Amino acid sequence: MITHLRICFVLCIALFSGNVAAQYSYEFTQKIYSASDVQKLGNANWTLSTDAGYFGYDLTKGQQIGSEKNPASTLTFATSDIIGTISEVTIETSGASSIGANLTINVGNTGFGDSYQLTTTSTSHTFTGSATGKIELKYNITTGKAIYIKAIKITSSTDGGEIIITPSITKVNGIAEFSSLSNGTEALLYWSDEAKARVTYVYGKNAYIRDNSGALCLYGFDTNPAMAYNQHLVGYITGVKGMVGNMPVMQASTRTNTSMLAIASPVTEDNVLPKVISTSEFPQHYADWVTINNLTMQDTQTGLDATGFVTVVNSFNTTQYTTPEIGKIYNISGIVNSTLTSGDRLSPIYNNATTRTQNPNVNFNQEFLPISLTSGINNSSNLIVPSPAIVYDLIGRRIDPANMQKGIYIVNRKKIVK
Repeated sequence: MITHLRICFVLCIALFSGNVAAQYSYEFTQKIYSASDVQKLGNANWTLSTDAGYFGYDLTKGQQIGSEKNPASTLTFATSDIIGTISEVTIETSGASSIGANLTINVGNTGFGDSYQLTTTSTSHTFTGSATGKIELKYNITTGKAIYIKAIKITSSTDGGEIIITPSITKVNGIAEFSSLSNGTEALLYWSDEAKARVTYVYGKNAYIRDNSGALCLYGFDTNPAMAYNQHLVGYITGVKGMVGNMPVMQASTRTNTSMLAIASPVTEDNVLPKVISTSEFPQHYADWVTINNLTMQDTQTGLDATGFVTVVNSFNTTQYTTPEIGKIYNISGIVNSTLTSGDRLSPIYNNATTRTQNPNVNFNQEFLPISLTSGINNSSNLIVPSPAIVYDLIGRRIDPANMQKGIYIVNRKKIVK
């Protein structure tokens, strides 16, 4: 870890020492198999071998293999994609009424755990051991009935500092590598300290992240704890590469969690700032926080500068944003995002950097407002109240920036309205 970042671990992260454990899990939410076949379940390929003559799906019990009229006499699930030392295999499975069948597990052609007798109720059973190699779920069927598989969970581990991942998961370093993946690719994204991954904005379940290679939206994520502006991210997170309009996103998958990601408040690092761009640079900054200066508003949404135009939409419902007046010139700060229906847009945001409890003697207070006039008395604080700032009221008294109330001030020799 870099020395000036005091990582306050709010989540357990065991990445760099001792045994590293990883879990594979998959739940059948629809019929996947219609015959003996190889199918990708989550991020692992599973081969089904059976002589069953019927395949279906039950909402409670999962994938159905065989029926009373077309039962299976042989049934094996197998994968070679889970690597490392297997310590647990948990299967939720069941059979039809009067089922006669038991399930055994082989790992590396060796028996793993005990034998489990199926019941008519969908039940989870955990097989334990320590082995490496191909994993096989073998059903020994004595009464021809339907077999159901609802869920599979496997725990693997290894000595050393590498995360266990299946070969079908791509590992990438940084946002640029992730964004270059084909849509639909599931990947393990790693942020080192040097990547400088920071949170620029959070809206509901969408978190906007910038690192030193680009910007990305974590789309539809339930993070625990919730992310917030200015935080620093270090570690691993898994998700699927996708696009919302022209904006790259990481979509949550069944493997997505934040258990291997440290979410830390910065101590000595500078506040995250918007990047100042022109409208011609707009397509280079999807998912990023930017400021576009000197936009002459052609209407209440479309601003024109010397190189092009940009549509401003208050899609985040930012209360600090005021609708611009036609013909006036503004500086506007927001997230560059995109939708399939509305196209590209600049969505204004408000951020506020406050005193850091771990470093209270340094003034990190900084306010970032979404819109300001570029001349005359601004109807906002020109996007940023600088830190440090020299502030006077209108009768010449110097004011502590932390004590500024609503009103007109002279900030660093410029007149603003707060």
